[in-house]
Amino acid sequence: MKANLLFLLLSLSYVSIFAQQACGIPTPPSSTVRSIAEWEELDHIVVSWDNLDHPLLAKIIDNARIECEVVVAASNVAQCQNQLLNIYGFDDLNNITFIEAPISSIWIRDSGANSAYINDVDSLIGVDWIYNRNRPEDDQLFCEIQEELDIPLYQTLVPPYDLVHTGGNYMTDGLGMGFSSDLLYEENEAGSDFGYSAHSPEDVKAIMQQFLGIDEYVVMEALPYDIIHHIDMHMKLLDEETLLVGAYPNGISDGPQIEANLAYIQENYKTSFGRDFNIIRMDMPADANGDYPGAPFGFGDYYTYTNALFVNKMVLVPTYNIPEDQEALDKWREALPGYNIVGLDCRNIIRYSGAIHCITKEVGTSDPLWITHPQIRDVETEQPNGYMATAQIKHRSGIESANLYYKTNLDDAYLEIPMEQILGTDDWIATIPEQANQSTVYYYINATAFTGKIMTRPMPAPEGYFSFTVNYPVSTIEVDNQNIFVGDVFPNPARSLTYIPFENKINIDATVQILDVHGRVLEIIHDGIISSGDSKFFFDVSKYTSGVYFVHVVSGKEQVTKRFVVR
Repeated sequence: MKANLLFLLLSLSYVSIFAQQACGIPTPPSSTVRSIAEWEELDHIVVSWDNLDHPLLAKIIDNARIECEVVVAASNVAQCQNQLLNIYGFDDLNNITFIEAPISSIWIRDSGANSAYINDVDSLIGVDWIYNRNRPEDDQLFCEIQEELDIPLYQTLVPPYDLVHTGGNYMTDGLGMGFSSDLLYEENEAGSDFGYSAHSPEDVKAIMQQFLGIDEYVVMEALPYDIIHHIDMHMKLLDEETLLVGAYPNGISDGPQIEANLAYIQENYKTSFGRDFNIIRMDMPADANGDYPGAPFGFGDYYTYTNALFVNKMVLVPTYNIPEDQEALDKWREALPGYNIVGLDCRNIIRYSGAIHCITKEVGTSDPLWITHPQIRDVETEQPNGYMATAQIKHRSGIESANLYYKTNLDDAYLEIPMEQILGTDDWIATIPEQANQSTVYYYINATAFTGKIMTRPMPAPEGYFSFTVNYPVSTIEVDNQNIFVGDVFPNPARSLTYIPFENKINIDATVQILDVHGRVLEIIHDGIISSGDSKFFFDVSKYTSGVYFVHVVSGKEQVTKRFVVR
C-alpha cells in the first residue's frame, strides 16, 4: 500500500472530536431558507492558508480574484503575503482580503459555512454544521470569517439540531434538492464516534430542511474506495438538471457503485422541474503509475475532474499533467460554453484525496438577482407555435424587465424577445419562433431589477448560451395539419369549471394535457379518440393556484397549445 494512503488513513482517524464553540444562532431561521447552488453569483471565495507553501492555493487565489474578492484566512498573514509576492510572483494583492486566525489545515470545504438566503433572495446567511474532523480551529474559523464579512451565522450545534456534516459531501440545485452519500447518516446515527445526539435519517433530513431548505434529499450509498465518502470526488451539478458523473472502465474501482447510485437517481428522482436529469459522463483516469483507487487495482490516487470550483464566469478544474486532461477540459467547455475553464495541476494534493473544490468555499452575493430556468430540450416534433421558454426571476426590489435573446448561427447577432411576467408570480415566459428542421438554437436570458442590477443566465452570456437542436423525422407522406381544430379555453380567466372546444374533420387519437409555465404535466384530461365533429372537454381549475397555464394537445406530429389564466 502506498505510504501516502496510509498517512491519509491515519490523519482521518477519529481519535476525539472537540466540541465547537458556539458563535452563531443555534436555532433554524424563522423564515424560509434557500441553500444556493454553486453556479450562482458569488461575492467571495474563501481559502485557508497555514504556515506551509501552497502553490495550488496561490494559483486558485490568483485566478479567482479576477471574478470576485478572495478571503484568505492565514495563520500568519505577513508570511502568507510574502509568499504570494515573492515566491508565487504576484504583482499586487488586489481583490484579496486577509484574516489572521488559527489554521489547522487547508480543507476549508468541509469545515466552512454554507451560503443560503432567507426568503430565496432577501438576505444572505451562513449555515455551519459540526465538522467531522478533530480540527477545532478549522471548525471555529467561519465564526471569524462571517463576522468579518458581516453575514449572520446559523449553527447546527445544539440539540435537537446538532448535526455532523461536511461540505464535500453536499451539493444542491438551489431549488431545495440536495445530494449526499450515506456517510451523513452514519455519522449522525446512534453509536457514532462523535458523541452528539443520535439522529435518524428522517431527523437528518428535517434539520437540513429547517436550516438549508432541502425539501428533497438524495442520499446515495458511499463508494468503497473513495475513503472520505464525499460526493464531490465523483459528481458535480452543472445546473438545475445536469449531473456531471465520473466513469471508470467497466468493473474497475468505484465504477460499479457509481453506476448503481446513478441508476438509483434516475429511477427514483426527477429534477426540481419534474424532468429526467441530463447526465454527462466524465472519465476517471488512472494515476501517473497507471493505477486506479482500491484493491485489486493498485491503490492508485483518486484522479478526478469533478472536484472543480465555479467562480462566477470561471470554472477551476483539477488536472494531472496526463493526456486525459485535455479531453476533460474540452468536455467542461462543451458542457458550459462561454465559461472560462481553467485547469490547475493537482498532482501533489490529490494523494490526500482532495483537489480544488476541497480547499475552497463559496460565499454568495449579498445582492442576488436569481434566475432559474428549465432549459429547452432538443425538439423532436414540429411545433408551429414555437418553443416556450420559462424562467423564475427574483430580486428583493422586484424585476423591471426580462428578455430572451436567440440566434441560429453563432456568427449572427442575437434577436431579442421581451419576456412577459405572469401576473402575481415571479415567472416569466417567452416563445422562440419555430425554426427550420436540423437547426440549432442558441439563447440566453437577461433580467434587470428595479435597482438597476442586471443578470444573465447563463452568467457568461452573451459569450455563453444555452442551446437545443430542432431535429424531428421528416415523413415522406404528406401530413394534413388541418385535422385538429382547437378553440380557445372558456372562460378565460377561469376560476372553476372550464372547457376547451374541438371541431375535427375526422376522428383523431389525441392526448389533451394541462401544463404549468415550466412545461410540467399537471393533468391529463383526455387520452384517446376524439370523434369528428364538435366536442368539448371540461376540467376544473379551482385546485390550481393563480397564474398562467396551457392546454396542450398532441396527436401524432400535430400539436396545439392554448394559454389560459387562473384567477
